[in-house]
Amino acid sequence: MQAGSLNFAQPTDVTVANTIRGAGSIAKTGAGTLTLTGANTYTGGTTVSQGTLVGNSTSIRGALANNAAVVFNQPTNGTFTGAISGSGSLAKEGAGNLTLSGVNTSTGPTFVKAGTLTVTGGNALGDNALVVIASGATLAVAQSETVGSLSGVAGANVTIVGGQTLTTEDNSASSFAGTISGAGGVRQNFAGTTTMSGTSTYTGATNVANGTLVINGSITSSSGVTVANGATLGGSGQLPSTTVFGTISPGNSPGILTVNGNLTLNASSLYIAEVQGAVADRINVTGTASLAGTLRLVPLGGAYSFNSPYTLLAAAGGASGTFGTVDTTGSFGDGVTTAVSYTGNNVLLTLTPKKITTLGVTAPANAFAVASAIDGAVASGADASSLFALYNLPAAAIPTAVNQLSGEIHTGVPALAARAAGQFLGTMLDGGLAGRLQNAGPAPGAAAFSGRVSKGSDVPAQPRLLDEPRFSLWGAAFGSAGRTDGDAAIGAAKRNLDDAHLAVGADMRIGAGSVAGVAVSGGKGRASLPGGLGRIESDVFQAGVYGATRIGMLNLSAAGGYARLDNDVVRSVPALGNTLTSSYASTAWSGRLQANAAVASWNGFTLSPLAALQAVHVRSPAFVEQAALGGNAAALAAGKRNDMTSRAELGAQIDMQTLLGGVPVTGFVRAAWAHYFERDASLTANLVALPGASFTATGVRPDRNGVLFAAGLDAKLSERVSLGVRLDSELSANTRTLGGTAQLKVSF
Repeated sequence: MQAGSLNFAQPTDVTVANTIRGAGSIAKTGAGTLTLTGANTYTGGTTVSQGTLVGNSTSIRGALANNAAVVFNQPTNGTFTGAISGSGSLAKEGAGNLTLSGVNTSTGPTFVKAGTLTVTGGNALGDNALVVIASGATLAVAQSETVGSLSGVAGANVTIVGGQTLTTEDNSASSFAGTISGAGGVRQNFAGTTTMSGTSTYTGATNVANGTLVINGSITSSSGVTVANGATLGGSGQLPSTTVFGTISPGNSPGILTVNGNLTLNASSLYIAEVQGAVADRINVTGTASLAGTLRLVPLGGAYSFNSPYTLLAAAGGASGTFGTVDTTGSFGDGVTTAVSYTGNNVLLTLTPKKITTLGVTAPANAFAVASAIDGAVASGADASSLFALYNLPAAAIPTAVNQLSGEIHTGVPALAARAAGQFLGTMLDGGLAGRLQNAGPAPGAAAFSGRVSKGSDVPAQPRLLDEPRFSLWGAAFGSAGRTDGDAAIGAAKRNLDDAHLAVGADMRIGAGSVAGVAVSGGKGRASLPGGLGRIESDVFQAGVYGATRIGMLNLSAAGGYARLDNDVVRSVPALGNTLTSSYASTAWSGRLQANAAVASWNGFTLSPLAALQAVHVRSPAFVEQAALGGNAAALAAGKRNDMTSRAELGAQIDMQTLLGGVPVTGFVRAAWAHYFERDASLTANLVALPGASFTATGVRPDRNGVLFAAGLDAKLSERVSLGVRLDSELSANTRTLGGTAQLKVSF
C-alpha cells in the first residue's frame, strides 16, 4: 500500500489476515468489527471513526486516532509505541502483556479485561482517562503515570515499580476494590473521590493532594499517608502512619479509621467527627497521636447517649496536645451541652442534658411539672438518653414537646364517668317521662297528665285503677356530645366527649305518694384531644336505684348508681415518635338528691322552683402504658386515682299540659344555675424510662359555675303506653354540652 488510506467501511464484521505494508494508513469507518491478525508493517497510522477495531501490537501500527473502540487482543507479550489520541475506548484482552510506551492524549476509557497492561514513559495513558480493571487482570505501572480515575472489582491488580507513582487526576468519582502492590506510591490529585476497599501491599507513599481518598480496605504497608491542606482522608479501613494538614473524616457515617503507627494532626488540620445515635466517628491509633487544629462535631440525629462519653480518638501510645478549636455543624439541640475532654490516651465527647426548666419551660403548669420532674431525676443521676429527641429540639419547641409527656388524656376517664353517671341519675329520676309512675306531684321534668295536682291541692282526687298502676317498665336511650375548651395556664388541651347509652328500669308504687325503682344501662363513651394526642374508648355499664316521695307541696327524690368503665386509651407523643396504649377498668359511685315544689299554676302551666345536689366518685387503678409504635420513652406508670365531681343546682321549671288530637301531651322547660364544689381532674405518674421522674398533671375541668337548660315533651299514647323525649345542655365559658333522652314506657 503506497501513500494514501485503506478504508474499511463494512457495516458487518470482517477479518483481514493478510499482511498490510507500505507508507499508507488504515481507516475504520463502518459500523461492524474489523479484526486484523497479520504481522502488518504499514507506517501511515490508524484511524478508527466507527465500529470496533480488533488487533494486537503487531497488527495495529503507527499513531492511533481512536474515536470509536479499539481492542488489543494480546495473547502474547507485545509493545505498542504509537501515540494514541481521540475519545474512543481502549480495551486490553488476552493473557499476554501489552506495553504502551507512546505519548498518549486519549480521553476515552481504558479497560484492562485480561492479562497485563504495562504503561511506561510517563504518558502512556491519557491524564483524564478512566481506567477499569477486571478481576484477574493487571495494570503495571513501570514509570510514574497519571490517569483520570481508577476503577476495579475485587481481584483486580495494580503493580507500581519502586520509586514510581500512580496519580489519579480527574473529577470523576471511582471505586477500586482490588489490590495495589509494588514498591511505588499512590497520589490522589483531583476534586472528586476515590474509594479503595481492597487490601493493598504497596510500600511507597500515599499522598492525598486534592479531593477525597476513602480507605475502606487496608494500605498499612504504605510508607505513610500525607493529607495536604484542602484534601480529605476518610473511610473505615487500615492506614499506616498518617500526617494531616487537611481534613480527616473517619467512617462512612459514622465509622472507625485505624492508624497503624503514629498520627499527626497539624495546626491547619480538621477532624470531622460525625455522631449518630449512640455511635460516633473514631480514630484508633496504635502509636502516638499529636493533636492540633480543629475538631468539628457533626450531629446526624438518632437516640444520642447522655453522660456516657463517646471516644473520638484512642491512641495506644499516648495522645499529646489538644484541638485549638472545637465547633459544631448542625445542632445536638438547644437542650444539650457538649464537652470535649482529654485523657492520656483518648479524646472524649460527652453530651449533657441542660435543665429543661432553664429552657423556657416555666409554663404552662403541666409542662413545668413534667420538666421539673425530669430535671430532678437527672440531677439524681438518672440517664435521660431515652428523651434525647426532646433535648434535640430548638428551644422554642421544647415546652410544647414536654407538655405532650403529661398524659392528660387519662383525666378524661373521670369526666366520662361523671357525664354518664349524671345522665343515668337524671333518667332514673325523670318521673315526668311519659307513663312513669308519679308520686302525686310534678317533679323536675314531670308534669302530671291531669289537672288533679295544682297549687294548694293537698290531696289529689282518687284516680281510677288504670290511672294509678302499681308497676311500670320503661326503656330509654340517652346520650350527649360536647367539649371543654383548653386551659392555656394549665397546658391542658381542648377535650371532646360524646357518649350513647340504653337503659331499662322498673317503677313500683310503695305507698301513697311514693315510688321506687331499679334500672341498668349499657353504652359507650369516647373522649379525645385534638391532633391525635389522645383518645379514650370506654364500655360503660351502670346500675342504680331511685325513689321519690311527696311531703305536702314538696317533692323529694333521690338516686344512687354504680358504674364500671372499661377504658382503652391511646395517646401519641409526636416529639418522641411514640404511640402508647393502656387498658384499665374504672368504677364510679354516684348519687343525686333533688327537691321541687309546685308554687303556682295557671291555664295549664305550673311553676316549680327546684334544687339538687349531685356527686360522682371515680376510682381508677394504677397502670403502665405500653409502646405501640416508636418505643416507650414517653410511657407513663400512673398511680391509683380517686376523682370527685360534685355540684349544686338551683333553678326553676315551667310545666305545661294539653291535648293534641286527643292525645295527652305534657312538656316542660327548665333553667338552673350549677355550682361545682369539686372538679378533680389530675393524674400522678412516673416516666417509665426515667426512674424518679414523678409529676402531677391536670386536665381540663368544667368552669366552677355554669347554666343548665332542659326541655321535654311527653305523649301518652294510651293508658298503658307513653313516649317521651328530652333535650338538655350545660353552658359555661369553657363548656358546651348537648344531651338527649328518648323513652318508651309500658305500665300495668
